[in-house]
Amino acid sequence: MKMLDKSKLLLLAALAEFSLGNNCPTGFEEINGYCLQFHAEVRMNWYDAAEFCVNITNGLGMLAKVDHGNTLRGIAEFIDDFDMKKSFWLGGSDESVEGDWRWRDDTRVPFGTPFWAIHSGLLVISAWDHEPSGGKGENCLLLNEERLYYFDDEDCSHKAHPLCSIYQ
Repeated sequence: MKMLDKSKLLLLAALAEFSLGNNCPTGFEEINGYCLQFHAEVRMNWYDAAEFCVNITNGLGMLAKVDHGNTLRGIAEFIDDFDMKKSFWLGGSDESVEGDWRWRDDTRVPFGTPFWAIHSGLLVISAWDHEPSGGKGENCLLLNEERLYYFDDEDCSHKAHPLCSIYQ
């Protein structure tokens, strides 16, 4: 009888966790179906951030991949709600081939609206264009606080905060 009561209790606990939408491991936040972990407590370059995410998840995660506009909006809202006004590294880069932006899993990073920040040319009126614009000097993907949490290409040695995701 006690075994049945214990199993019922475990089942109820599992159902309660599922009904609350908590499908991510402890320490991760679910945003639009992605399990994300914001590390505002540390700053490092992109390479160290990529290694940090693999290590902190025991090889189950990586720097975050954001390939849906709703996910990007959810991340920006989460950062704002919890007053984490910082820039975060994402898992995209064009280091292998200039202009060919890829996530760590080798899928393509989306371009244009609503992902990349907008910049303007200094010499031409109405020369508004989307990032990336850094050429060979800016090859790593940053969720930039100064650009309202849109994608921005940045020098990989720049110090920012890791945004890790775990495989689901």
